[in-house]
Formats: sequence, C-alpha cells, structure tokens
Amino acid sequence: MAKRFEISDNLGVRLLFTLGASEDKSFDELVKKESLRYHDIIRQNFHDTYYNLTWKAIMAVRFVKEHCDNVKYILVTNDDIIMNLWEVIETLSLYSEIGKPKEELERTVFCYVIHHLKVVRNPKNKWYASRIEFPNDYYNDYCSGVAVIIPSQLISNMFKASKNAPYYKIDDYFMTGVLATKAGAKFKDISTKILDHASRKNRSGFSSGRFLFQPTGTVEQAEAMWNNLKRYYDRRQKQQKRSNKALHF
Repeated sequence: MAKRFEISDNLGVRLLFTLGASEDKSFDELVKKESLRYHDIIRQNFHDTYYNLTWKAIMAVRFVKEHCDNVKYILVTNDDIIMNLWEVIETLSLYSEIGKPKEELERTVFCYVIHHLKVVRNPKNKWYASRIEFPNDYYNDYCSGVAVIIPSQLISNMFKASKNAPYYKIDDYFMTGVLATKAGAKFKDISTKILDHASRKNRSGFSSGRFLFQPTGTVEQAEAMWNNLKRYYDRRQKQQKRSNKALHF
C-alpha cells in the first residue's frame, strides 16, 4: 500500500479515500491505523452502505472545498477501477490548450454521460426509486460513476447546492445530475475512453493510452495492469530523454 505515495507524488496527484463508519470495531481500528500512517482517508460518522454513498459524495465535496484550494481537477472513481493517470493528465492538459474560453473550461465535467435514462420503478431492483423519491419518469443527463473529472471551480457551488437539494440515494445522479448541474456544469462525454468490463485482450489498448479507465476483476489483476502501465511510461520517458539528448548534441 505504500506504493500509492510513489504513484501520486511522481504525477502531481494526491490520492484520497472516502469512508463511512463501520459496526465492526476491529475494522475501525485498522482504518484508524491506516489513516494515521498515510493521512489519506476522509471519514465521517454515517454507516458505509450502498444507499449512503450520497453522504459520501457530499463529504468529499465539502472536504475539497475546505482543504484543496490549489487543485485544478478532482477525479472521482470507484475502488475497482484502474486509470491511466499519465494519459488522463495529458488529455486534460491538451484540452486546456485548444482555445476554449476560460469560463467553459471551468464548467466542463469529463465523464461517461448517461442520457435520458428511465427511472427504475421495480422495488426489487437495486436502482429502484419511488415516485415520492423521484416523481419524473426520466433522469436529466448525468455522469456514470466509473470516472468523473470535475474542475475545482465548480466545487464551491456544488457544496452550496448540496445544502438545499433534496437528498437522493443514487449518488451518481445526485453528484452530477443535481449538484454539478445546479453549479452550472457542462458535460463532456468521454465514454469512448472508458472500458465497461475487465478484459485481458483490452489491456494493450489500455496501457497504450487508447483508454483512460477500466474495471479490474481482482487486486492481482489491478496490480499487473498498473505495473504494465508503469513499465510502458518509464520506457517512453527514457526514449524521450534520449531523443532530447540527440537534439542537443
């Protein structure tokens, strides 16, 4: 687990984990020890369950607003997703250089945009919502929770919106369909850069930068994919250094 500092520091990225409370005291003790060791866990006193993920989203927005004034972007993802951070950083840098107005850049949220999704009314379904909870038949556009990249300028208004917005248990929709939309966000679809399943045959495309995000099946698979990424970009960096030396010769 100590490797994560090497990952984040070398790329100018700070990695944080959001957690709620657990009824398992032994697990709580492990989390406390981990937090004291790495100082990268954000935690509040709500039960860490699926339908409390919205509280976790609000907690994250508040933390960023209060403690992360100097960041450019906030990337929200799940713990079973591996990302090509090198290409994510490069993509964001290139996008900021293509002449878009500053106001537009500061409102652009990058994600897999979900359009006109019908609300699930089957009580047995995981994403069920009653008409009391959500009276409309369709959701407004919002982002899949696989990966959401939010410019820091939106965070303050998202936090303000969270104080008045009715609580909604489906966190992906609440975070982007409600809070980000109220904050004036404009969604930029990057669905072609996101793989929606863990597949061995797609790993080469992932490591070469064609894809930015991919689910992982196991911890071992995630570690193997990350090591492949690191080797690929270490080689590329060495090649660039050799090319630069040749140019200066």
